Amino acid sequence: MARCKDSLRDGIFEPAQLADIEIAFLKAERHIRRSGTAFAPTVDRRELARRIVSEARDGETQPDLLWRAAVARMLVEHRVCG
Repeated sequence: MARCKDSLRDGIFEPAQLADIEIAFLKAERHIRRSGTAFAPTVDRRELARRIVSEARDGETQPDLLWRAAVARMLVEHRVCG
């Protein structure tokens, strides 16, 4: 398990993990579009992807938790900076 976590921190993902990241990204995009939040039109897709990958590197593996954590961080940052 520690070896797996180390490879995640290095940005090395297995095909199944990449599939989970892709699912998380698509769900995050869909959620943001449907939410109607003020920052929805200005969401940087690359930043969203970076945040999801960051969560995955920290060991999160569930797509729903990946996208929710990434979107929550983006919302908090938008409220603080915007």
